[in-house]
Amino acid sequence: MADGDQVIMQVVDGELHVRPRRDVLKRIQTMLRPYAPESGSVADELIADRRAEAARD
Repeated sequence: MADGDQVIMQVVDGELHVRPRRDVLKRIQTMLRPYAPESGSVADELIADRRAEAARD
């Protein structure tokens, strides 16, 4: 960690855990990677779904 880094603080079993924000985000991304599509973008899929819904209305 360097001066000025953003951190995430969490109390676990009465202990204060301080972790760099970037490390927490990497961990979350790793956990969610199995649920992401192999190719393409989740955002692009969401936009396409919303446009299809709007076209039906």
